[in-house]
Amino acid sequence: MKRRVMSIFLSLAVCFSALAFPASGVTARMQPSGAVSYHGIDISRWNPVTNWTAVKKSVNFMMIQATNTLSVDPKLSSNASGAQKVGIPKGFYIFFAPSNSNATIIKEADLFYDSIKGYTQQLYPMLDIETVHLVENKNAYATKARMVYCVKLFLSEFKRVSGRDCTIYASPWFVSAYLDSSFSHYRYWVANYTSASAPLQTTVWTKYDAWQYSSSGSVPGISGSVDLDRATGSVFIPTVKSTPGVYTVSKMPYAWNATAKATMVVRGSGNQSSTYKISKGAKLCVLNAVTINGTRLYEVVAEIGTKYVHGYIPVNSGTVSFRYQSGYTSINNQPVYSLDGKTRIGYLYKNEKATKLYMVGSRCAVVYNTIHGQNYKIGVVNYRGRIF
Repeated sequence: MKRRVMSIFLSLAVCFSALAFPASGVTARMQPSGAVSYHGIDISRWNPVTNWTAVKKSVNFMMIQATNTLSVDPKLSSNASGAQKVGIPKGFYIFFAPSNSNATIIKEADLFYDSIKGYTQQLYPMLDIETVHLVENKNAYATKARMVYCVKLFLSEFKRVSGRDCTIYASPWFVSAYLDSSFSHYRYWVANYTSASAPLQTTVWTKYDAWQYSSSGSVPGISGSVDLDRATGSVFIPTVKSTPGVYTVSKMPYAWNATAKATMVVRGSGNQSSTYKISKGAKLCVLNAVTINGTRLYEVVAEIGTKYVHGYIPVNSGTVSFRYQSGYTSINNQPVYSLDGKTRIGYLYKNEKATKLYMVGSRCAVVYNTIHGQNYKIGVVNYRGRIF
């Protein structure tokens, strides 16, 4: 991935002397975690885009640099809006560097989140790890123990503020020398420039989710060379999939999050004659807000008696009352666990939008939104007498 030239040279000074070959002597090749169905690129300030429409015709996705340690890429806004305008699925990455200051690592994570939170994202955020030089002193570098700690701290802080795990990007050589098996549950984007049919094996991951296989690609609409990537579907953020139209379904896709403020009709997205009438107070699961033929509509699943109906209702102040209420837990950063209580799935923060559902033993089940409403989760939190 391209960034400040000085950063590259400094990284090479350490990395090639220490990482010229995998520390374990591994020469085996990795297999993908699934079907490699997507071809894309990653870009930064160093990859001027001259024709977004031409780029769109050549790629299935794009990773855009958001930050370089503690600075925002000056082309972030234009690259994000350009990809959005032509409909290129996109994600964002940070060029990360370690530090002897924990506060600096937290600042890196917070700045990365703050820089991307306003953009729609189709791919998981990526942590680009390829230098051991310290943020505060480019002539010094982190030990393996410090590198592992810094990466863990970054990932933890980013998960705390965003609710999402990052995909880890690194070369097999870097993984062998500076990471360990504690990261094996993260998605892995391998960086290995080779003409071989598969990238080199690593000491942490046995399969890859995406592969950056060249740094000298050529894509119409971009000046100069560009990094080329192949990816499986696992690096894409899952979305609620639905079929346009009005029809009955067996259940809601997740907990209801709104109620009808008045009696209204659920319609199809086109000229379908079928409609369903819902009463004031009916439970709704709002899936999305869409524009169809110039009209802004909520895509919903509505509870009508003993059945559920998928369709569309108008977007205005008189249609729905959202179930979420802005409140607070008795302590900030409240961990949220899966309904069986075994796995932590995220955090409920002060002023997070969430809804109390029911008690599960001494815990309370909630439905809450993450990444500013782009995703909904259901889990349980420790109950201390008041959720909101």
